[in-house]
Formats: sequence, C-alpha cells, structure tokens
Amino acid sequence: MNNSFTYNFFIPKLTIGGAETVFVNTCEEINKRGGNVIIITLYSDVKYHINPNITIINVKSIFGFIKYAHRLNKKNNVIFSFMERANLINLLSYIFLSSNSVLSVHTAPHKGFKKRKLINRALIRFTYKLASFTNIKTVVVSEGIKNDLTSLFGMNNIKTIPNFLLSDEQKFIQDKKQNKDIIITFVGRLEYIKGCDILLEALYKSSNNDIKLNIIGDGSQKKILEDYVVMNKLKEKVNFTGTLSSNQVYSYLSESNYLIIPSYAEGFGMVVLEGLKNQCKIIYSSCDFGPRDLMEGNFKYVKSYPFYDPSIDRSLSVDELSEILNNLDRDVYSKDECEKILRTLSEEYSADVIIPNLIKFLSNK
Repeated sequence: MNNSFTYNFFIPKLTIGGAETVFVNTCEEINKRGGNVIIITLYSDVKYHINPNITIINVKSIFGFIKYAHRLNKKNNVIFSFMERANLINLLSYIFLSSNSVLSVHTAPHKGFKKRKLINRALIRFTYKLASFTNIKTVVVSEGIKNDLTSLFGMNNIKTIPNFLLSDEQKFIQDKKQNKDIIITFVGRLEYIKGCDILLEALYKSSNNDIKLNIIGDGSQKKILEDYVVMNKLKEKVNFTGTLSSNQVYSYLSESNYLIIPSYAEGFGMVVLEGLKNQCKIIYSSCDFGPRDLMEGNFKYVKSYPFYDPSIDRSLSVDELSEILNNLDRDVYSKDECEKILRTLSEEYSADVIIPNLIKFLSNK
C-alpha cells in the first residue's frame, strides 16, 4: 500500500447506527493495513471509540469541508463519502474543485428513499442525477442498489462491494445454548423503515406463547412501539434493550434461536451476517434488497423464513409473519451447516477479501 496516499472518509455525524458502524469498521480495517485514514465530520459529537492512529477533523459546515478539500493534493488523496448529505457535498467538491471523490450508497433507492421528507427526496434526486451527469465513481453494497441507481438516475460508474465481518469475527461461538423459550432478536434503528410495527403486530396475532422477543436499538419510533406493547399486553414477551455495544449485541445473538429483519427496505442487511455467525436462523421480509439477496444468494443452502414484502402489502406481510411465528421450532444448525456458513462468511464477506477490493477501487482514478 502507498503510505503517501490518504483516505479521507466523510460522514455528517458519527452517532450509533448500522451505516455508521460499517463506516468506522472500514476506516479501521484500511488503517490496520497501513493506510493513512482521516475521518471528516460536520458535527463534533462522536459516539464511537476511534483508533488513535486515525485523525478526526470536524469541518463544521459545507464551507469548512470545501476549504479542507481545496487544500488536498488530488494525486495523494481520495474523499470517500457516506450518507446522502455527505454525498451531495462531496459531489459538489468533485465538480467545482476537481477533487478525487467517490460516493457510496447503502440504502435501497427505489423504496428506501420514498420514506424521506419531500425536501430530502428532492435533494437526493438532484444528487444522483448530477452524479450520473458527472459519471463520478460510486460504491454500493448490493447489486440491487446498483440496478436501482442505474434505472432511476442513469448512474453507471458503480462498483458493488458488500459489507464485511471484521477479521476477529470469523469464528463461531463454541456452543449454542438450548433455550426453554424460543428467543427472537431484532437489531436495528427503531425507525419506520425497519418494520418493527410489522413484527409486533404479527407477534400479537401469533398463538405461540413460547416466544420471547428482544428489540435492540433506539430511534424515533421507540415510544410508539413501547406503547403498543403495553396496550396489547405483550410486556412479558418483549424486551426493549436500547442501544448496546457490539459485544453486547453478539451476546444476545449467541443466545437467540432466530434473528428477524422485518424491514420495508434494506440496502445490505449487515446484521444477517452477524446472525448467521452466531448460528441464528433468519426470518426476513422479502423487501428490496439485503436479506433477501443474501439468503437467496450465497446462503441459499440455509433454511430461512421469508415473508411478504410489507412495502407492497402490509396486511399480508403481518399475516405471513404471524403464521411463521406460530410454527417456529428450536432446531439448531448441524455441524456441517455451521462449517459451510463459516466458509461462506470467510470467502465472501471477510475484511481480508473485501477491504483490498475497496482500497483498489478508491486508489485508482
């Protein structure tokens, strides 16, 4: 790796979230391999512990970012942006400063962007139409996102590089605990698009009294979901944990029989890899894209539990999920299945496979 080259990772803010965790992990994995990494943010409140070898710069505003980008040597720096607001600012830098910029998209555009506010949708459309016109390089985490960007906005200079498990996450837990209850775990932001409303309504309609549900995460929908649990007398079945550290999440997954992803839309579904790594059976909505693509693609040999896409028909989605919950068992993966899953994770979704591909794409103009 060229140690004179610097990878400038740009994100609006580093609060806790799935995309933010991927962002931090990517920065640290590139740094671990000898890359010079700088994190650029608009806000100074950083919720992650960042390796001290990585510099964090708070530019405070779009003007601060432009000033920073203007000073960079284009031959020795790349600016790689995460999230739509950062993508727009990075794109403007590419147009007006000829910076060496690369965008990234982690959300299913067709359905995921529909849930944004009108002004946000307009800015997103402007960003990616302009990205198409300039032919700026863009990284996506699934082929579905790539196809959406091409069909919706005409973007073509796109590279699909999936998310990955960290190097120290490539081992299975030693023994899967046998539970008295059937334990299901949800991990994610408590926002409408993540579909916890679907999950709780299906649980309410289910006749399976052996289910215990962990809901890990926080967000604007938390109070609404908690009120639903109280009103429908589900408190004995549902445990809201709030936001947890990665180690705490893994502890819950290691004791769970099932991981559930009831989303209206997903870009990749990193938690699917984490669930499989912890020997959880996967229950998922057949939404665009992530979990469906993973479970019908590289993990099609694993028995999983898909239900109808709630973005198409919410009522049917609830009914199908409720029926799945009624018929869940306590079976665990066989030793052969575990070894095959681990092999797929190692060959397709390990940092040692993904990061070199990303470095090559970012480093070449």
